[in-house]
Amino acid sequence: MLFSHPLNCLQKELQLPQLSSIDGLVVTDPSSWNFFVAYLQQEDLDIRSLSHLKIVASGHHTIKTIKEAGIRLYDQINDFAEENFVKRMREQDGNWIILTSDIKEKAVAEVLSFPTHTTHSVAFESESFAYHAEDIQLICLPNSAAAYHFVLMAEKTQENWKEKPIVIMGDNTRSVLEKKLAIIS
Repeated sequence: MLFSHPLNCLQKELQLPQLSSIDGLVVTDPSSWNFFVAYLQQEDLDIRSLSHLKIVASGHHTIKTIKEAGIRLYDQINDFAEENFVKRMREQDGNWIILTSDIKEKAVAEVLSFPTHTTHSVAFESESFAYHAEDIQLICLPNSAAAYHFVLMAEKTQENWKEKPIVIMGDNTRSVLEKKLAIIS
């Protein structure tokens, strides 16, 4: 079973501070960016009026989504917990905020001290996953986002995941699993 994307993202009511008072924005996933853009439209704000805003993207798909929208990034990183990135962000002056999903909120707060705004909840079809859990013979986790999704679903089942082979691509993905779920021996 390949974990990559949730089945549904449920938008939360986004209440941000006055954006003219914000110096920087850290976006941890593509859905958070999309919900931010929807927020701008709802508030009748033009992103061009926010030229002072430094935008930082975390994750390959987030970087791609924001760049495809024609936005120039101030900084980018594949994993927000990467040590040099955390150090660079802690050295930032001004007023910064983070936009993230509910499943990443706690992990982001552990490494970055900026105010965090949850843009959406991640919903899965847990019954289907639980029903098929015993038939799963191999789990492939290509990135840290997939690991977060897997952990969320694994917590809802009674399956012993230590008995299943898990293909982990990258140290960041392994780190997520080690921190969130004791399934790696």
